[in-house]
Amino acid sequence: MNPNSAALGQWRVLGDTYYVLHLPCCNGGVLYAKREGATLHMPLPAGLGLFASGDGATSFKDTLLTFLEFASTQDCERLRLYCPKNSSELAEIKRIVANLHWIGGRIARNEDRDAIMDSLAIDDLMTGDEEFLILEFEC
Repeated sequence: MNPNSAALGQWRVLGDTYYVLHLPCCNGGVLYAKREGATLHMPLPAGLGLFASGDGATSFKDTLLTFLEFASTQDCERLRLYCPKNSSELAEIKRIVANLHWIGGRIARNEDRDAIMDSLAIDDLMTGDEEFLILEFEC
């Protein structure tokens, strides 16, 4: 196994902690998360309603604070949100991305899968992050 492949963040690794979170304020959504070292990874499903605007919608800011608080209780230093690029909420996600510096976030680079393609197992090939926009926040 290539030693660089572990640094790129494989999804299933022995010793990592996995969570199932119920977020009733966002369309009854169930979220999955993984703690890898000091980073909490949260892939967000499309249509969850986190980025919706209008009456009765949970604001992204409030939800982000909830995620950051959860990450902090798990002794994480960073929170990574994986937003699907093909989401129906793409316009709202772009608005948040334009204001990331105000809320202490940044866009993280996707992993360079071409550099380690020969050393990846089939499970690793199926769990790539190229379909996601990765937002990273300090806890």
